[in-house]
Amino acid sequence: AAWALDWVFDRPEVITALSGMNSDAQLTDNLQIAARAKAHSLSAAEHACLAEAARLYRSKLQVGCTSCGYCEPCPHGVAIPAIFNLYNTSAMFGETERSAAWYQQMFADAEAGADRCTECRECESKCPQSLPIVDKLKDAHALLGRR
Repeated sequence: AAWALDWVFDRPEVITALSGMNSDAQLTDNLQIAARAKAHSLSAAEHACLAEAARLYRSKLQVGCTSCGYCEPCPHGVAIPAIFNLYNTSAMFGETERSAAWYQQMFADAEAGADRCTECRECESKCPQSLPIVDKLKDAHALLGRR
């Protein structure tokens, strides 16, 4: 959490940061981070480390869905963001079998799987990320829809 807040406060355009807290200890930590925060406070080495972490993360990501839900509701009941979440989890953590089992139980068997997509592309016209949703749903189903 400290790295995330340091990154936010490093940006000169940020004047307020919202952070979640569940305990007094987390409140204390966040207050200490905010007290020392200032724009351009991260070193070049820290920026390089964060850039490499972001590069590695993006290299494993299968679809850049932010789960905003703007693509929903699908007129055919496809659970688009949830399917993409399982698809990304499978690739990110090598959890294909587990993700496929969840996919079958939660979506395919519930008639909300990617195979229900009729390629109407209504979802794509609503996506603020301009994702090729139909193509990515096909990819997700090809990986996760195996029985």
